[in-house]
Amino acid sequence: MIGGTLAAIFGLFAFVVDAIPGVIQFYLGYLLYKAADYAGSAKDGNREADLLTKETFG
Repeated sequence: MIGGTLAAIFGLFAFVVDAIPGVIQFYLGYLLYKAADYAGSAKDGNREADLLTKETFG
């Protein structure tokens, strides 16, 4: 019983640690999608998107 509890705790820890790269990858993909959207709007001549890009990305 004690061994099963320890295995469950270590398994949960491994699951959380293994999920971190996936969460980071998802977030970076979202940022890339937003950047591409702003770039497309700026390319089409949308002045507001150009100003928003400068505010967002420095």
